Amino acid sequence: MYAKTKMCITIRMNIDQTNRAFTSILYEGLIERNVISNGAESFYIARVDGSSGYPSCLGNLDFLKFVASWHSEYKGAAGLNVQIPTPSIACIARRPRAFAIDPKGHLHKCVETIGREEEAVGSIYKENFHLSEKFQQWTALDPFAIERCRSCTLLPSCRGGCPHKWVKAGVPDCLCDLTVLGDLLATFNDHYEALSVTGTETESLYNGGRECFKPLPR
Repeated sequence: MYAKTKMCITIRMNIDQTNRAFTSILYEGLIERNVISNGAESFYIARVDGSSGYPSCLGNLDFLKFVASWHSEYKGAAGLNVQIPTPSIACIARRPRAFAIDPKGHLHKCVETIGREEEAVGSIYKENFHLSEKFQQWTALDPFAIERCRSCTLLPSCRGGCPHKWVKAGVPDCLCDLTVLGDLLATFNDHYEALSVTGTETESLYNGGRECFKPLPR
């Protein structure tokens, strides 16, 4: 079906200390098999978060350094989604009318909580779920109420980081460490400069809530 319709797809690789060395093998394999080309496919890297004491997670700083280094090696390559977070890119947790719905009709403010009924904020079968304590827990997240966030130059982009991590930890999740911000900005700039040199422009498409990229027609 994919081969016939060329659906807009995003491939995410979750990395930790044990598999980050295989990032290039996976990406290049997808290129060789024409799963990723200069079409509507994108590939990005995400960090494995610790669960039940999992010992091999990358620290936030190590992860950001790896992302900057890896993208520098593949700058301008097909399908890479290199982004600086902006207010226009917001997950469902930030959107008041957006929810993830599980097979039983439970409403969740994050796909990470699906499968845990105790984390549901409501149900499609019940009214006034917006009054529930769980729902209020998500809507109460306000980075402007946090002094560290208010004084941070990244606030307009970060907005307190991942809401799910904030809810779990009780404190904002710093998305971009200021110590590697320069490297991240340079990586972002180099990637799109390389695209302009090769004559490849990109437009942002929204398909099923996912952001995909394809070359603009000449």
